[in-house]
Amino acid sequence: MNVSKISMNTGASFKAQTKISASETMLSKEDREYFEKLGSKVGTDSDTIEIAIGDLTPSKMNPSVLIYNYSSNTKIGNAVTKKSMDIPFIKDGVKNEQNSPLSYLTKVFDRMIK
Repeated sequence: MNVSKISMNTGASFKAQTKISASETMLSKEDREYFEKLGSKVGTDSDTIEIAIGDLTPSKMNPSVLIYNYSSNTKIGNAVTKKSMDIPFIKDGVKNEQNSPLSYLTKVFDRMIK
């Protein structure tokens, strides 16, 4: 029996190109890098995930609420999705941790990876 070796191209990239933009006060450098690595579990190297987290600003409807803007631009396969929304984070000086940028991005990537 003649057995030949199969070689794999270890340089191949099968992951979405992921870019997370946020100030250090909103999302640490380590957290941004973590989510950019999670992008490697989504799609192929021709897909893109771009997410931006804005700084805190007072809500126009209720100045005692501080919000940040979440915007995303994704292309996975033939599906292109653009989203922009204001997320309330602090009300009367109290943080809503469920709406923190870290928690929100965790939910977003959980949905993408499943």
